[in-house]
Amino acid sequence: MQAGNNLDCKYKVVRDCVEKMGWKVIVKKKEDPLKPDDLYWHDWHIAPEKLASIPVYAKVNHFPQMSSITKKAALAENLRKMKK
Repeated sequence: MQAGNNLDCKYKVVRDCVEKMGWKVIVKKKEDPLKPDDLYWHDWHIAPEKLASIPVYAKVNHFPQMSSITKKAALAENLRKMKK
């Protein structure tokens, strides 16, 4: 069974979607160590040391420097650089 880690998420829709997919929702406290899960959902960025402890197969909704592709101005600048 796949598991979704609902740590640091205040939106009920995330839990509802995970359950609808038949996954098990795991709610962990911040002081608990991360255990292998398939999905890590956070409402804000994930600290690099926490990200390093997440299994390589897991899905994560935030990652370092993601603003370079999620903000239109930054994305346009990066695409312009790539075009050169």
